[in-house]
Amino acid sequence: MNSFYAFAIMLAAGQTMTADAIPAAQKAVLDSVQIKAEGKGYIVSVTGIADAMNPICATDAVVSIIPDGSSQPVASITPGEAGEPIIITLKTVHILPGEDQQLAVNIHSGGNDIVASCSAAYYSIHSGQPQLLLKVEWGDPQASDIDGDGVQEIVTEAEYWGQYLCHADCIPYLDAIYGYDGSRIAKKTADYRKLIPLDKSALEEYEQNRAHIQVQGKSYEGLRDEERRDLFRAAVAVLLAYRNSWLREDATEWWKANAAFLSHALYVGHYNELQVELEPGKGRLWNGEDYTLVR
Repeated sequence: MNSFYAFAIMLAAGQTMTADAIPAAQKAVLDSVQIKAEGKGYIVSVTGIADAMNPICATDAVVSIIPDGSSQPVASITPGEAGEPIIITLKTVHILPGEDQQLAVNIHSGGNDIVASCSAAYYSIHSGQPQLLLKVEWGDPQASDIDGDGVQEIVTEAEYWGQYLCHADCIPYLDAIYGYDGSRIAKKTADYRKLIPLDKSALEEYEQNRAHIQVQGKSYEGLRDEERRDLFRAAVAVLLAYRNSWLREDATEWWKANAAFLSHALYVGHYNELQVELEPGKGRLWNGEDYTLVR
């Protein structure tokens, strides 16, 4: 016979709730969900259906998170099957001028792909009735004050795999920036991306790879596969770093200075991919075209 169950736990700021926090008979639910609170307190309620053969089943449960002082939940999550737990981080952010803090609910749904597995929702919580400001389904959204005005923007990432990079070598790059436009939180990538500082470490890593090849005085035909692969990945990282900050002219100058070397040192397929996808001013990632090999 099925029976309905419900329980609730107070979660203080700075406290992490895992299965150890609840009665033994109900641990199956939070074996599949971990919740960490930052900045304020919350009530975490769990409801579901139990039966005699399976006293508590995580996939039948609903975990709801209610901020202190609110009568409505900001998130309701149904845990997945047994395996890697869903990880929920509750933190305060400042993405709206005129309000001290808003609530971010970051959810890692499991798996080793941070960009694809991490989503977030942002709420105004001052009225007692949480109001959704923005929901981003993927891209590992993070709040950052890009322009230094004291109000944060939301930055998301994509991943460059191309045809030749394995999962461990894929390179995250800027996908979108969301900010307050005077009335709501909206996509404002073009307004903010030029304020992103250039990642000089990408340039340094490329120069190290290039110097390694040139100092050894090897013929291009004598380069090992891993040397070509490392050089290709470093060149991709440089062009993505320029693209993140939208430094088209600087990227063009870098390409002019390095294209001949790369055309000899890389495999033909590697070099062609740089031209088609990432060459400044010509490649698809500079021209806003859809790129089906970015996952």
